[in-house]
Amino acid sequence: MGVFSFQLEMFVIILIGFILAKKNVINSQVREGLTDIIMYLVLPCSTIIAFDIELDITIIKQATSVLVVSLFVQILYLIINKFSYVKFGKEERKIVQYATIVSNSGFLGLPLLDRLIGPIALLYGSIALIPTRLAMWTFGLSIFSEEKENRFKKILLHPCVVAIYIGLLLMTLKSNGIFMPAVILNLVSRIGSSLTLLSMLIIGSLLVDLKWVHFFERKLIKYSFNRLILIPLIVYLVLNPLGLDDLIIQVSVLLVSMPAGPTVAMLSEKYDSDSVFASKVIIVSTLLSLITLPIIFYVLI
Repeated sequence: MGVFSFQLEMFVIILIGFILAKKNVINSQVREGLTDIIMYLVLPCSTIIAFDIELDITIIKQATSVLVVSLFVQILYLIINKFSYVKFGKEERKIVQYATIVSNSGFLGLPLLDRLIGPIALLYGSIALIPTRLAMWTFGLSIFSEEKENRFKKILLHPCVVAIYIGLLLMTLKSNGIFMPAVILNLVSRIGSSLTLLSMLIIGSLLVDLKWVHFFERKLIKYSFNRLILIPLIVYLVLNPLGLDDLIIQVSVLLVSMPAGPTVAMLSEKYDSDSVFASKVIIVSTLLSLITLPIIFYVLI
């Protein structure tokens, strides 16, 4: 039930965003303002709080294995992006490439690991997402940002990338017994926790002019197959013969089984890409994950 409840919650919020857009409560100006709030405040806060973990020496070996697997997954993403979407249009290719790198593993995957396996799975999952968070705001951001002049500098100084620096510092300090004041962490956590709500509202508002037939485009099905079936299958087939701890395999496979993350719509909207197509990618992959995720959970756990 945990899988279904999380997915259905997102769909309800998307529906609310759709209704608010129909009523013109969320118009183009409101959507642009909300996007800026997410990009420059909410996303950085959610990134910082994700690094609020303490590395125990007794689990450092397992955590290292998880990190190595996560790096392998990033290489797999690059290979799929290079060969799988060559026939897509330019803007569509940007979106599915980013959505391949960045799934909804942070806002759906981690809570599910915590609820269905336990706190240790949540810890390993948080570590596994470190390479993903680095990739999403460096290489991932460069997919959308076409400005050549000073592009690398601008990416390094992007608020979401700066949040990674702060998060890594926070994790290092906490692992050495130095803790940030609880009032600051609570504030950052409260702001970051609004990401799913705000992003799903925006996604819903983008769907006002769409017909349902648009959700079943061949390109959407191909992306969803890669994201929900092909990638988890490859990761499982590679890891299973290696004799790794079952928990490492479970965490790694489950995290790569998640649908597209909401940030693809945020970046598409921010950088004037095809935000409608990005919203369809999120919704279709999330809808299909209602079928694939329970099956993967049943096989693994």
